Amino acid sequence: MKRSLSIILLFFIGFTSFGQVSPETTLSDAVYVTNLDGVGKVYYGVDYNTSECFVYNTDFSLWKTISIVPPTNTYLYDVAYVSTKLFNSDDQIELLAVFTEYVATGDTSGYYIYTTKIVNEVGVSFLNLPGAGYSTVYNLSDTEAKLLCFVYDFSVSPYTVNTKVYGIPGTLSSIPEPTGLLMGNAFPNPATNLIHIPLSTELQQYSSQLTLLDVNGTVLRQESILPHQQIYQLNTQALSTGTYFYIVETNGRKSVARKFVVK
Repeated sequence: MKRSLSIILLFFIGFTSFGQVSPETTLSDAVYVTNLDGVGKVYYGVDYNTSECFVYNTDFSLWKTISIVPPTNTYLYDVAYVSTKLFNSDDQIELLAVFTEYVATGDTSGYYIYTTKIVNEVGVSFLNLPGAGYSTVYNLSDTEAKLLCFVYDFSVSPYTVNTKVYGIPGTLSSIPEPTGLLMGNAFPNPATNLIHIPLSTELQQYSSQLTLLDVNGTVLRQESILPHQQIYQLNTQALSTGTYFYIVETNGRKSVARKFVVK
């Protein structure tokens, strides 16, 4: 028995010596990888509270900080397709940004107005499309791609949607865009008694679950969200002053963790 155990331990030690997962660094917010034409692979992350996109080198050093200016009365909702030469032929970094504005129609009712813009690293805009809340790029071939923008009108019930199709000069990198669920930023942030969490059109179609976590990643509570809700109201009265995170999950897919503060 002792001999068998020794053999097992030696096998385990020998196996683990080949390599293991090792921590390298910690970056703020959710960070993704993209391939910039003429530059190579980089990391990027977005601070939705300051409306800034941070681009990191592969050694994790900060390379660029891109300020994204929301239109009046809107919040930054999502950033995608951080790229070069996808939407424009110059060497500057460009990205697709989605902004949202909440229009209240009563004490507990309202709807969202979306705006999609394509901007470069110095703030020049190549596209300004009111109503567009979700966009995707499809490669038709190695040399041709299309941008499809879905334009919503939530001021009517049932809401309407149409698709704008655009030709673009570049093609999509082989590195796919993140496939997590899109979700807007909670407001007001900081919060006191109640915080409103915008739900994407995908989340509105199904029942979903919200998980609330503290800064240590400890699950504080989980709440069920019924379908057909544009906004979920999270009661924060019982929360102590501090920073919290929430994740929404449906059909086996999760949103990135979003942050809010209770004061």
